[in-house]
Amino acid sequence: MKKHYKQLSGEERDEIALLRAKGFKIREIARRLKRNPSTLSRELKRNKSPTYDVYLAHRAQQRAAQRKYISVQRERIRDKRIQRYIMKKLKLLLVPGINL
Repeated sequence: MKKHYKQLSGEERDEIALLRAKGFKIREIARRLKRNPSTLSRELKRNKSPTYDVYLAHRAQQRAAQRKYISVQRERIRDKRIQRYIMKKLKLLLVPGINL
């Protein structure tokens, strides 16, 4: 069975911050949001303030958006030989009269 992952929304991050500030445990927050406790644990660990031990929803949302942007921008194929091979094959597709 294939796993389906769904990213946390800004509203969910707001709810996490509010419930954490009220002293709720991770398992209780996860139950309320219908999320896995490990998802919340990773979220809190990844996005808490580096200076203070506090979770700020708006900063967490910014960090998540930044990580997503960077992941889309990064180079996928790092090996230069493979890059040249792919470009060579793609250029063959652009030459009129050649059918592959």
